[in-house]
Amino acid sequence: MLRTILMDKVLTAGSVEAMDSHQAKHYSKVLRMDDGEAVHITDGRGHLYLGRFLNSKKSAEVKVDELFREEPPTTELRLEIAMPKNSTMDWIVEKATEIGVTHISPIVSSRTIVRPDKQSLKKYTERWQTISNGALEQSERLWKVKVEEPLFWDDWLCQIKKPTISRFAFFSELRSELDNEKSGDEALGKAFQQILKDKKKPISLILGPEGGFSDQEQTELLKNGCLSLSLGKSVLRVETAAIVVLTLARLGRCVS
Repeated sequence: MLRTILMDKVLTAGSVEAMDSHQAKHYSKVLRMDDGEAVHITDGRGHLYLGRFLNSKKSAEVKVDELFREEPPTTELRLEIAMPKNSTMDWIVEKATEIGVTHISPIVSSRTIVRPDKQSLKKYTERWQTISNGALEQSERLWKVKVEEPLFWDDWLCQIKKPTISRFAFFSELRSELDNEKSGDEALGKAFQQILKDKKKPISLILGPEGGFSDQEQTELLKNGCLSLSLGKSVLRVETAAIVVLTLARLGRCVS
């Protein structure tokens, strides 16, 4: 299986593209790729090319040979998540990219453990974008994920008032409201059916941090048009919930 390299630019067959310093070091020094080694190259815009890795003492480049595969853009699938602790968020960004999310929007809510100052937001965004790009290469997905700069709660609420996206907020607290005879599987089935109804529209899946959303935040989400859903009676970790909701949405996209 050929290694896939992301070159975040428009590519043409026959071109030679220089890697940035970070990529050059990673592929030549860390992965020790051979000069002339065959690779796949994606532009992050739906195209996968056959090509070669070119390595010299002065630079590292890729030679784009021919188009191998292309994919049309998928319907927008957003994960909007109140930031958990750093290592957990890193993991979620990686796995969400592999599953097929199109946008990741971190949120600073009242119970967010990591509370970066505004000067640090760019640093966090760059870190997570790098993680996402690496996951894209590993999974050979062809559309680059947009990792957006974290927004503080009030700023994020103003943004979600746009009516073009169906937003589903998952409240762990709803598990206490389930009928005693209602199983977790039934709750998951209900969530899947709700997502399926809007599968042709852009979809946003909204998750709280460790401890969930506050009562006030839940009220604000519902007032702004978000549909509340439950993942059943079990108490799921944030990273587990993220995988579950993205899998439900991915399956919903595949159902005719």
